[in-house]
Amino acid sequence: MSNQTVTKTDNMEQIRQLLFGEQMQQFHTQLTELQKLISELQTKLDRSVNDLKKSIAQLRSDHTEALQHIEARVESTRKEFTAALENTETQLTSAIKQTEDAGVARLDLANYFMEIGERLHRGSSMPTNQSQETEAENNE
Repeated sequence: MSNQTVTKTDNMEQIRQLLFGEQMQQFHTQLTELQKLISELQTKLDRSVNDLKKSIAQLRSDHTEALQHIEARVESTRKEFTAALENTETQLTSAIKQTEDAGVARLDLANYFMEIGERLHRGSSMPTNQSQETEAENNE
């Protein structure tokens, strides 16, 4: 390039610097500040996302433990009810056998079971053995 072309280019650069130099510096400064702010926000966002992921994992763990605890309680309760039902069935079978052995009529037995059902339905207490014996004697 010739000296004249270099001088023109330098002159153009000087004119551009005079006209737009301050604005370009401000633009460059603002752009640098915005890039820094974006970087800080990205870092905060990454931290927040990681915190959320940890919170979600903790919630999953807590819910899994709670679910396991509930399932264990349900299974325990089911076993208790099954045992109670088997015990009740055994007692009823025994009561039927005793009443059959004692010669109690089937109608009396049916009435007795209906009375038990009604009392259970009303929430009344069951008669004791002594009151059962008194009723049996009265029925005879």
